[in-house]
Amino acid sequence: MVKGYTRKRKEEFINNYNENMRLAWYTARLTRCKDMPDLETLFIEEKDLEPKKEQTTEQMIAIVRLLNAAYGGIEVETHG
Repeated sequence: MVKGYTRKRKEEFINNYNENMRLAWYTARLTRCKDMPDLETLFIEEKDLEPKKEQTTEQMIAIVRLLNAAYGGIEVETHG
């Protein structure tokens, strides 16, 4: 019982510490911005946490072709 409580407290401490460090890091980072973003653009909503729609194979291939063309690659057709 005590070990479980101690482990949980350690996890809470680590999570709390890491969250505070992230907050401090972002605060320091934002103070160095030349153009401060609007606060509303930094917020997320519940809908942002919902899983994204899965891509089809055709959609993935189309994106790969776009990236390949953007980086000057050669398109190679493979079968199989």
